[in-house]
Amino acid sequence: MSEASRFKRPRESDETGNEGDANMKNLNNLPDHVLVDIISRLKMKEAIRTSVLSKRWEYLWTSKSDFEFKEGCNDKRYFKSIVDGALASHNSSSINEFRLSCKVRRDGSHIKTWVCAAVKRNVHLVHITLNSGLVLPSCLLTCATLTSLCLNLRSTLSVPTSVCLSALKFLDLACVKFSVDNSIQKLLSGCPVLEKLEFCECNWTKLSSLSISAPMLQSLEIIEYTFFGFGSNPSNIDGCQVAIFGTNNLKSFTYCGALENEYCIYNSPAIENVHLDVAYNGGRGNFFAHKAYKLMNGLANAEKLILIDEIMKILSDAEELLPYIPMFQRLAHLQLEIRSVNLDCKPLLKLLRCSHYLKTLDFNEGISLLSDFSKNDDLMNPVPHCLLNEVKSITIEKFSGNEKALQAVELLLKNALVLENMTITCIANSGRLHRKVTKLSKRFPKGSESCKVIVYSDVY
Repeated sequence: MSEASRFKRPRESDETGNEGDANMKNLNNLPDHVLVDIISRLKMKEAIRTSVLSKRWEYLWTSKSDFEFKEGCNDKRYFKSIVDGALASHNSSSINEFRLSCKVRRDGSHIKTWVCAAVKRNVHLVHITLNSGLVLPSCLLTCATLTSLCLNLRSTLSVPTSVCLSALKFLDLACVKFSVDNSIQKLLSGCPVLEKLEFCECNWTKLSSLSISAPMLQSLEIIEYTFFGFGSNPSNIDGCQVAIFGTNNLKSFTYCGALENEYCIYNSPAIENVHLDVAYNGGRGNFFAHKAYKLMNGLANAEKLILIDEIMKILSDAEELLPYIPMFQRLAHLQLEIRSVNLDCKPLLKLLRCSHYLKTLDFNEGISLLSDFSKNDDLMNPVPHCLLNEVKSITIEKFSGNEKALQAVELLLKNALVLENMTITCIANSGRLHRKVTKLSKRFPKGSESCKVIVYSDVY
């Protein structure tokens, strides 16, 4: 029984009555392009079900250009009949989006047939989520109309010898195991106009090296699998050496992981936004610190730098490398999402001294000190150039209000000579803490007479 035949067309005697008939008549009177637009907004199953509404609606769903099939708890044969029927009945010469999420089992040939059917209809976007391995059909990886490809395979990536995706601009690989047969290298080499590349929870352990060269690449995101426990292999302790070059147009770089792999970025003069979320691996601190320094050296042209988690702790494990922190000649915005970061942390002070043109400084997870500023007025000697001449805005969130946190604020106010405003948000919605911080901040000596200090209380 087809999906459409499961529903009977309403008759005049149905419970919907005259009001329902009138509504249906009004709906049928709408122009064709309006009905097609309505169909385009429905999911595939819902669109197919509209075929029972009237003669005019019977084949209207076949005009859909976006196909989404997600296998649920229904019988596998039922799911296959839905996909087969939809692709067979589709009367348009092109498909915009083809999204498929299902279990492979022994149906790899069916899945390949469905993908090939989409390719024959000049598909633009393909998003495939599978629960096990499947050799991708050759036609998919030579599709001249494909602009976006998302593969969530939870298995080893296997591609044919020839890869030519001449129009592909977005590639997203999730839960993919990279093999030693160089499949990932062949895939990347076959994407000459790639603009956005994402790796999410992939397994790199079988690779010793990988080169990423994409002259049109604008955005690169790497989320390592180690955060989610996907197939870690402790035997490959050195990880994969990933060289990223030929990316003169790269504007955005995001990394989230424990530095299991070594990333070296070369020649990225146009980079604007950098987001580093680094977790402390535990043990071999100096080894991972070297990887962190290498990564940061390739990002020296960033305009905005967001640092999260324990990266300062990792950099502190190799203080002998502090002189090699690069000069950030374009950095205007530094955002620290590091829990109660210590202002007198050596890597942080070095980073500030290497950022001469920094304009805004955000401490999103609080601020503190390691040393006692009241007993040692020489903690920030020499004062970073950016504090003396450039920093105009400082934001501190989740402010605890304890002695060390207040000393950190005093240190900043004293040395930021051109500061225009400092915004402090207390960690607790406490009127007493708010009044305390406001009162003390007014007493602190200010290097900038025009600086305004605004104190808020956080409300949960």
